Amino acid sequence: MEFVIKETRKERTKRQQREKTKARKAKVAGITLSALVSTAELTLGANEAIAKNNTYTVSKRDTLSEIAMNYKTSVDKLKRANHLHTDTIYTGQKLVIPSDEKKKTSTTSGVRTQKEYVTSGIYTAVAGDSLWEIAHRFGTSVENLKEINHLKDDFILIGQKLKIQSGFLKTNARITGAEDGFTIEVIIENKPLSLRVPYGTAEKFQSMSGKEVAIVYKNGKSPALLSYKEL
Repeated sequence: MEFVIKETRKERTKRQQREKTKARKAKVAGITLSALVSTAELTLGANEAIAKNNTYTVSKRDTLSEIAMNYKTSVDKLKRANHLHTDTIYTGQKLVIPSDEKKKTSTTSGVRTQKEYVTSGIYTAVAGDSLWEIAHRFGTSVENLKEINHLKDDFILIGQKLKIQSGFLKTNARITGAEDGFTIEVIIENKPLSLRVPYGTAEKFQSMSGKEVAIVYKNGKSPALLSYKEL
């Protein structure tokens, strides 16, 4: 009986080596593809995380507590989101605002309302104004007003533009009317808000009842109107 040798030992060894090499290449290719997919997923996840967050650029005199108050969040959440170990921040620093703490946007009487925090604004002096009264209304000091406006004395003119550094909110509103000689009422996000104005100017706002305006105002215990513009 004759035996037919299909392959020699040498040929069998070479075949087995080729099969092992092919298996290793397939495994490496699978690992590489898996790594590429994982990298893509990580990149996509990072981009989504960035897209879901607001960023705020710190201005002069900003504090974490003021920024947290404006975005209706807490100092601790801001510090965690930005890996801060202290409350110290610097001008120009970019802070991440957690996605669930974004500024609220709503509609009031058909007007899109979005609150924006600003650290300074321009006030136009009217008849009867004084530096002391302006400083008191906007929560600052006469010395600060004189310094940032390069004033040598307390004298100001009607129509003079004064820069005021304080925490202000910029938004759209609807004027309701005057409450008294130095207070007006506006509607923001379907809620009434009383704003102090220079004495004797409230009557003008009474005649603007129902009009929609863009306003900048000082928020706090005694909110005060800094400026407005009809829409």
